[in-house]
Amino acid sequence: MDINERAKHYAEGKVLEALTSAVEQAYIKGYEAGYADGLNCNEVTNQGIVTIGGLEYVDLNLPSGTLWSKHYINSPEGPTLYLKYYEAAKLNIPTQSQFDELDKYCTKEIMVFKGNVCGVRYKSRESNAYLDLHYCTGFKDKEPIKLESFGFWLSSWGENNMKKAMIATIKGTIFEEVDVKFPVRVVSKSEIVE
Repeated sequence: MDINERAKHYAEGKVLEALTSAVEQAYIKGYEAGYADGLNCNEVTNQGIVTIGGLEYVDLNLPSGTLWSKHYINSPEGPTLYLKYYEAAKLNIPTQSQFDELDKYCTKEIMVFKGNVCGVRYKSRESNAYLDLHYCTGFKDKEPIKLESFGFWLSSWGENNMKKAMIATIKGTIFEEVDVKFPVRVVSKSEIVE
């Protein structure tokens, strides 16, 4: 191979690398934009946002004073933190009664993005506050578990011999193996409870 052929071969390799990198970056930006659009489907001004310790919560005017985290908890590696039950239970995850309170005191709307159901919105009956629970996937041994619903851990210490723990879904609460990873929602209490 002479110098001209080597230069041509080298240049073709560099062009291929540059194009590959550009396409990868475009894909990542497109995925992130689609994810952000999905988070914002059915978006209207949420007037129930409260910030506590740097985390945004939604005040739905629930009788218990429970505030729900606006989003699933973020992960340092990506947009959403997925944890097994025992890891999630160390955080202030909601209880079944707190989840049941959403059904009792809020109205539910199905959220649609580009013709597909993407979640459920719980709207306060007393204000313009709402909580969006986006559909998600769980993971067991890195294999996805499709829920066709939202799904997050609920505090259920001492129940079911701790081989399984409760998750919240659109159909209510169900038990799932504790080693499955789900996104994490946390709750807090409002300062004023009537």
